[in-house]
Amino acid sequence: MQAQDLTSLEEQFTEVEVLAVVQDIATNKAPSPNGYIGAFFKASWQTIKLDLLVAINHFYCQNTQHFKQLNSAHVILIPQENGSKGDNRFQSN
Repeated sequence: MQAQDLTSLEEQFTEVEVLAVVQDIATNKAPSPNGYIGAFFKASWQTIKLDLLVAINHFYCQNTQHFKQLNSAHVILIPQENGSKGDNRFQSN
C-alpha cells in the first residue's frame, strides 16, 4: 500500500471550497424546515462569505465550548429603510 500525504486535511476550509458547496445547494431547497433556501446563500454570498468562513473554521478547529449556542443561534434579516430600492429576488409574485 502506498503512503498518502494527508496534511491538507488539517488545513482550514478556504473560500473556494465553501463557495463550491454553496453552489451545489439546490436553489429552491433549504437544509432544514426553518433554514434558508439555496438561492439566499448564492445571492448573498459576497455579504455572508466571511462570516460563514469564520463560523465553519471555528467549528472545524474544535472550539467545542459553544456547541450549545451553535444549535440555538438565530439569524435575523435587517429590513431596509423606507424608500430604498431593495433586492426582491426572494419575494413571491
